[in-house]
Amino acid sequence: MAKIVRRAFLLGSVAIAGGVAFGYYKVSEPYPNPLEVDLGDDEAAITPYVLVNSDGVTIIAPRAEMGQGVRTTLAALVAEELDIDLDDVNVEQGPASSAYYNALGLEEAAPFPVTDNGLAARSVRDVTHIIAKVMGRQLTGGSTSTPDAFDKMRKAGAAARIVLVKAAARKLSIKARELTTKNGAVIAPDGTKIPYTELALAARDISPPKDPKLKDRSEWRILGKTQNKVDMTEKSTGKAMYASDVRLPNMVFATILANPNIGAPINSVNDGDALKVSGVRKTLKVGSDAVAVLASNTWAAMQGAKALKVDWAVAPYLQSTAEIRAAMEAALDGEPTSQNRDDGNITKALGDGQTIEASYHVPYLAHATMEPMSAAALLNDDRLDIWVGTQSPTDALALGSELSGLATEKVHVHTTYLGGAFGRRSEMDYIAHAVKIAIAEKGTPVSMVWSREEDMRHDVYRTMAHARFKGAVKDGAATAFDLHLASSPTALDAFSRRGMDLSMA
Repeated sequence: MAKIVRRAFLLGSVAIAGGVAFGYYKVSEPYPNPLEVDLGDDEAAITPYVLVNSDGVTIIAPRAEMGQGVRTTLAALVAEELDIDLDDVNVEQGPASSAYYNALGLEEAAPFPVTDNGLAARSVRDVTHIIAKVMGRQLTGGSTSTPDAFDKMRKAGAAARIVLVKAAARKLSIKARELTTKNGAVIAPDGTKIPYTELALAARDISPPKDPKLKDRSEWRILGKTQNKVDMTEKSTGKAMYASDVRLPNMVFATILANPNIGAPINSVNDGDALKVSGVRKTLKVGSDAVAVLASNTWAAMQGAKALKVDWAVAPYLQSTAEIRAAMEAALDGEPTSQNRDDGNITKALGDGQTIEASYHVPYLAHATMEPMSAAALLNDDRLDIWVGTQSPTDALALGSELSGLATEKVHVHTTYLGGAFGRRSEMDYIAHAVKIAIAEKGTPVSMVWSREEDMRHDVYRTMAHARFKGAVKDGAATAFDLHLASSPTALDAFSRRGMDLSMA
């Protein structure tokens, strides 16, 4: 039986918790184009991935850029079919929208190894794609960005090119099949070139084809070739914007001190010494388990947090790494609570050959991203803005709506660059902190940055595990394999930050 990895479990849990109603959604229809909201007079949002106006062509990268170069890769997919050089386009992060859902986010939950391409495996994967579309999660993770986008974004570029060719054909009063494209322009038989930027208005009322023909691999000019990263200049000159870089007029700066006993509340707080720190303005309780310190700058906020005197309630689970490891070792001495596979007579097989035994232990491991958790937020009367490096903008959008009470149309998520993520920034805990502080400080922009200590203490860890292996070898060949594994459940890990019971009972 294939394992269900944590990120797939998280995706599936959202579907269950949200009560997905498959019968009420037409899975064959696309989501609305989010770029059509607030379009300028000279702009054409030809597809959710291509925006054209008189100033240039913009390609939308719907996945979070965390150093893996995904903005460049995804832009190249569109540019190839659009017949335009990467140097001649703007690349922007997509808004939070289900139009950018990740169709492959649930594939790992399918009970088939990735090497199985049989009918059953393909059919189940196809079903996970439908579920992923219904869920509509705009997710970056699991090395799925390029596989998910490979056909999708090439088709977006090809469809946009066809629309622009039709617009040029109208303008020139000739047939579209007589026109060609190259370097961001439509070319007529007589050599006349019409840049895409001059066709935006004419293209606005032309519907893109649903299944445009794609180039043959032999025709590729961009894909498969080395490209400079589209964000190389701004990153090497310090202009790349991360969440902690956001600056707005009258902004206050905050940090968080949360109960190290995850899930337990605060008994009491004494902030007298914290308020004496230069630059500290106030403290406020954030939820039941955390205190925020607000100051004129981030350093002052962090110094104020160190000066807090907090009486933390204790959580109902084992309190140290040593205790948890001992509990796992004891569990291996008892009867197993579940069994993944049982083939043959293991006792007999082990007795028929030379036995080899070994035990392995791995500790909890933090993601330890280079950039600590951070987000900025501003709540006004009828609008909430969130600036954050997140792997799941649609989840941040839903969270902002839930906490503020505003409709999702009035919540705006601005996805910045991510200073490392590795799955950690698919969580919503740090975003919730920023939004809750912004709600308390309505009308004032808030920049919230965790300290490095807080970031390590409240990471969402890879689980600890302890394993005992036994094997048998006979005549130079392995004849038996017996594995006993003790670990905290995937469900426990997935729901630990979502208010579920954390006890190990």
